[in-house]
Amino acid sequence: MNEAAPRTAAVIIPTYNRVDMVGDAIESCRCQTVRPEIVVVDDGSTDDTVEYIRAHFNREVTFVARENTERGAARNAGAAMTDAELLVFLDADDRLRPRHIETLLSLSRTHPDASLWATGGVEVDRGFQPIGRLGRTEPGPITLEDFLGGEQAVLLPFGVRASMFRELGGFVEARELMGSEDWILTARLLARADGIRSDRVTIEKRTHDDNTMSASGGMERSMRASRAHLFDRYREELTGSGTRVDALRDRAQYAMWRNLAATHYGAGAMRDARRAARAAADGSVLRVLSDPDLRRSWVRSWLGAPLTRWLRSFR
Repeated sequence: MNEAAPRTAAVIIPTYNRVDMVGDAIESCRCQTVRPEIVVVDDGSTDDTVEYIRAHFNREVTFVARENTERGAARNAGAAMTDAELLVFLDADDRLRPRHIETLLSLSRTHPDASLWATGGVEVDRGFQPIGRLGRTEPGPITLEDFLGGEQAVLLPFGVRASMFRELGGFVEARELMGSEDWILTARLLARADGIRSDRVTIEKRTHDDNTMSASGGMERSMRASRAHLFDRYREELTGSGTRVDALRDRAQYAMWRNLAATHYGAGAMRDARRAARAAADGSVLRVLSDPDLRRSWVRSWLGAPLTRWLRSFR
C-alpha cells in the first residue's frame, strides 16, 4: 500500500438502549494515553441514552441521534462524521484499556502495509470482572485463511485505515447480517493484505444477557447469512487473495459449524449442538468422533451441562 501511517484516530461507538453501559465505553476512550476523537451514534434508543449522553458528555463527544436502522448503518454514519485517519469501532457495552489507541498507532507505524491492526482481549462480566482471555488471538500476522478457518479471531475494536474502510464501502447495512457485519468487513480487509496483532491485551468484551448475539439461534442465522453473502457478493475480492475461493468457503463453513456446536451447547441447546457438529463433519458421526473439537461438543451435548460440570469437578 505504501501509505504513511495514520496520525489521528477516532473511536466510533454505536449505541441502542445501553444507557447503563455506554458511559463506561466513553470513559474508556477519554482515559486513553493517546486521546482519540470520540463519535457516538445513538441508533434510535427508546431508553434515556440520548438524554444521558447530552447531560454527561455533550462537550466531549461528537454525538448524533438518528432513527433506528441497524448497527452497521450506525457505524457507517459515525465514520462519516470524522476526518481521522485511523478508525476504531467500539461496541457500547465494551471497554478499552488505556493503551489501546497508542498500541494501534504504534502497530500502524511498524506495519504500515497491514490491512488492519489488532490487539488481544479478555471476556468480562457485566461488572467487568474477568471471565477469561478470548481465544485464538495470538500476536503476529493475521491471514485471510486463518481468519476464515477460525484459527485467528479478530476483535473489534481493531484499527483500520479510514481510506481503506471507505474504499470498501464500510459495513454492510442489512438486518439479516446484524452481528456478523464486522466478520464480513474483516474478511474483505484481509483479502487485501494480512493484518497484524500486538501481544498487548487492551480490549474488554462484556458478556451479559442483552448481548446482540446472546441467543444461539440468532447467531446461527446471522453466521449462515454472512457466509453466503461474503462468498456470493465478494467472490472476486477473495479470488484476488491468491487462494482458491472454494477452499476458503469450505474452511469457513467448517469453522462456522464447529463454533456453532460449542455455542449451542453453551446456550443449553443440546440438539442444535449435535446438529452443528454433524454439519461440520458433513453428516458423519464417525468424523465427529475423530475431530477433537467436534467430539467435545458432541459428547457434552449428550451428557448435558450439569453432568459435564460435575465431571469437571474431579479434574
